[in-house]
Amino acid sequence: MKDKPTNALVTLNVGSKPEYTLSHGVFRAYCERWGLAFEQITETKIRAAPWFTNKRQRLSFEKYQIGELLDTYERVLYVDGDVLIRAECPNVFDIVAPNQIGCVFEDVGPNAWKRREEWKKVQKRLGPLNMGELRYFNAGVMVVSREHRELFDLNLRKTAHGRWPDQTTFNYYVRKRHYGVCELGAEFNMLECFGEDFSVDKKRRKAYIIHYAGMPNKPYMMADLPIFEEEWERRSERGASVQRSSMPGGPGTSKRSGK
Repeated sequence: MKDKPTNALVTLNVGSKPEYTLSHGVFRAYCERWGLAFEQITETKIRAAPWFTNKRQRLSFEKYQIGELLDTYERVLYVDGDVLIRAECPNVFDIVAPNQIGCVFEDVGPNAWKRREEWKKVQKRLGPLNMGELRYFNAGVMVVSREHRELFDLNLRKTAHGRWPDQTTFNYYVRKRHYGVCELGAEFNMLECFGEDFSVDKKRRKAYIIHYAGMPNKPYMMADLPIFEEEWERRSERGASVQRSSMPGGPGTSKRSGK
């Protein structure tokens, strides 16, 4: 009998957007390769978003259920549903120390000013940090440990407003509580803000983890998904299965290899 995994990959699957499940085949393959549990957040439990936020912003707060999962698992790799992981991706838990939060900073490119503006707004609302330069990370891919559990307890604190209230809230309290951060390279959360490294197919597909945030980037995800599924199938040497996703407009079938 295999030992129960101590680490997990967690994703948010609340709502009916198809990309929230299309990615699950590669998520499961990554978990099988590195001995992780696969957990989905499927229920709405968090009531922290300001009343005036839209549905997307409210649902984004559901990732704070990670706190409950840290009662079961020692460490968690959280990934949004509109993310794909390549077969070449290493075990992130070997890269990020348990006492650090692993993340990719997104305060680059032509929209970096929006992240600086978020810092100004959140400090006006929640209090100044007085820490010099404040970097802003994307919370759609991050590595956390049990010792970070209190960051997910929104009963203890006020939340941010703004464009990405769940994400800005997390950024703020990571800094306020002086948690250590392991800055991962862009290849661990390849976003649109990284310019042609994202927009050019050959460059984007060299990253380990690609994040297709925003509706204009969903066609990239649809194009990359079958390529990455094939990569996982080729890499499988122990008969591990990779379940093909039912692509919108496609035949609606799933394929399982190696069994």
